[in-house]
Amino acid sequence: MQAIPPYGYRANYSTANHFPSFVYPITTFGSTDAAMQEGLDATLQAIKSFTVRTESDLVTVTNLVLNAVGIETGTQESHEKRKSLSEKAQKAISIPTKVAIMQRLAELTKNKSAVKTNDAIRNGFAYEYYCNVEFPGVCAKKTLPEIKEDVVKMLEVPFYKKPIFYIPTAIGVLSILVWRFK
Repeated sequence: MQAIPPYGYRANYSTANHFPSFVYPITTFGSTDAAMQEGLDATLQAIKSFTVRTESDLVTVTNLVLNAVGIETGTQESHEKRKSLSEKAQKAISIPTKVAIMQRLAELTKNKSAVKTNDAIRNGFAYEYYCNVEFPGVCAKKTLPEIKEDVVKMLEVPFYKKPIFYIPTAIGVLSILVWRFK
């Protein structure tokens, strides 16, 4: 951030324009709550619609989450923590390590009380990653005949809970008891 005396602070943007301008207001005096809320909504929408496949995707979404936490709570993470999380995300090459980074981000948002960001993580890229990469097909929507078949299976009573099974079971148990204590 650059200090500009009469106007407040201006963000330093990357050359790739990786971080949108709504993350940091141009001035502290000119920003309004509506602009901050608009920026938070746009960041949360970006988090929800993001898909993580590579390490660079995970680094990008990590930075988006940290920016959203900063906007929502009003406190920014330190440069060292951002760098540490980005390095860990860059080194995450297996599914369990990527999941651990996502869980760490969700835990961070929970500890910072960033409820909207936590919701965006859990219902956004983490859910998509779980359904399509970690366990493919587990979140697939069922058709109506499949749902009816599942309901019929759930409503079926097992054979050992039917009344026709109670009488022979009672006779068998009584005969064993009589034989044992005779």
